[in-house]
Amino acid sequence: MRINIIFYILSSLVFTGASAAEVYRWTDENGNVQFGDNPNQTKFVEQIKIPIFKDADPAYLKHLQQQKKYLNARQDERQKNAVKKEKESQLKKALALKCKDARNKLKIFTENSRVYIRGKEGRRYLTPDEFSDKKQRANDEIMTYCKSKS
Repeated sequence: MRINIIFYILSSLVFTGASAAEVYRWTDENGNVQFGDNPNQTKFVEQIKIPIFKDADPAYLKHLQQQKKYLNARQDERQKNAVKKEKESQLKKALALKCKDARNKLKIFTENSRVYIRGKEGRRYLTPDEFSDKKQRANDEIMTYCKSKS
């Protein structure tokens, strides 16, 4: 199906009103061969020159302009999706780090009966209320960042 669409696009470019069309071919990160009128940002882009007839039908030229507009919009959409996926991936990594940190905090409070902190006055032990409060906060962070309690 994809090859049919690509063949249709390439063959339709043969009948436009310009003297030559610039078509680029590249392989994306998933191994799919892509075609477009703008070179991709990858290193391995091959330019394909297609001879064009000058006396093309105006209705057909309008169709090609609409097609080019659609292809540009589609390419923009793919780029936005790639940025969105990257942001989601970064968010997932940040949540994983926060989860790990929260688990480490809880481990400290679970394995120790007394914990000290460093403050302006120096080092001091937490009061039982502070200890219990910080342990509960660690549990809450685990519930928030890890989506499961351990």
